[in-house]
This record gives sequence, structure tokens and C-alpha cells, in this order.
Amino acid sequence: MENIFQKPITIISGHYGSGKTSLSINLAMSGRYSSVIDLDVVNPFFRSSDYRKMIEDKGVKVIAPYFAGTNLDVPFIPKDVKTSVMFDEKVLIDAGGDDQGAVATGTISNEIKKRGYDLVYVVNFMRPQTRIAEEAFDIMKEIESACHLYVTGIVNNTNLKQETTQEVIDYGVDRTRELARMAGLPILFHVQEKAFSYIIKGTSEKVVKTESYVLTPWEQA
Repeated sequence: MENIFQKPITIISGHYGSGKTSLSINLAMSGRYSSVIDLDVVNPFFRSSDYRKMIEDKGVKVIAPYFAGTNLDVPFIPKDVKTSVMFDEKVLIDAGGDDQGAVATGTISNEIKKRGYDLVYVVNFMRPQTRIAEEAFDIMKEIESACHLYVTGIVNNTNLKQETTQEVIDYGVDRTRELARMAGLPILFHVQEKAFSYIIKGTSEKVVKTESYVLTPWEQA
């Protein structure tokens, strides 16, 4: 995956099921990051740290605090997380879903601001609660409030996996443009998973192809 984000810290956020962890793993597998920090405190199924060996084989350090999946109100951030954020050359943070998942990131927001960051909001307009631009905007603002940081760009990952149609893709592109206008933010790119046949066409925005590393429990069976 190409080098898209230039700031020292890249934070991937989004609604549950948006595909943010899949994007995080694709970025980690690019080998362009010194460390990956899994700050997902609520999702027991899809975490970057579940792919630790694969990522570490790329020479990337993986830091996964023990609170992952425990849904703590005020999570304790271990020293190695803060050290990585302050000193590692290029850091990738999987921030967790929605405002609850962004709380852990908020506890180190001062350190993140000092280094410089890109806060990416990943959206899938086929997910509940983000069917329209207004809903996606509201969740984005909740994430910003929880992590005490501002979103810097939007990534469209609208799909229904194997059930994706061209109509679904076109709907996602249109809604993403609405969201970008509403938020006054750039569309960083649209995701195109290599494993599926749908094509993102008719858009002047950037399209990035990704690998399908993250599988649901039923896909793994």
C-alpha cells in the first residue's frame, strides 16, 4: 500500500463495522510504520493485534494494551504506548469504534498533538447508524469529542462484502461526498478490496486497493 499519510502519527477511527481495522492492517502491512498501537477497548472480534505475527514479520512493532475488549470507561494507558507515541518515527493507531473506542486515544491526545497527526474517519454507508451523511457526521463529531482531536480526512469504505453491487458503491460515493461537504473535509480515498469484483468508477477522487486480511468468525469457519 502506498505512502498516503505524512504526519508522524496516523489514527484510524470509524463506526463499528466500517472497516477501520482492515484499513489499519493494510497500512501496517505496508511496512511504512515503526509501530502499530491497538487501542480498541470495545470490539472483541476485530482487532489489529489479532494479526500481530503477520504485522511483526514486516518489521513493525505491535503494542496491544491488556484492556483491549474490556470496555473500560477510563482506560489506563501503559507506558510503552506513550513512549511509542512520543518517540517512534511513524506510529499507526487503531482507535476503536465510535466514541467509546476513541476514549483511550483521548487520554494521550496531548502527546499526539505535539507530534502531529492525521485522524482518519472511515465510513461504510451500509452500516446501521451511518446510512446517511447526517448520521455519519454525528458519529464523527462524537469521536472527535471523545478523543479530543479533529478528523483531518474521510475514507469511504462502503460495501456489503460479497453482496456488494454497483448500486451500493455508487450510493457510498455520493453519500461520502455529502459528508465531506457537510464536514468541510477532504475525501482521502475510496477503498476497493482486491478480493471483490465491484469497481469504483465515475469518481475523480483517489481509489486505493486493499487486501482482505480481516475475516469474520463465520468466514474463518
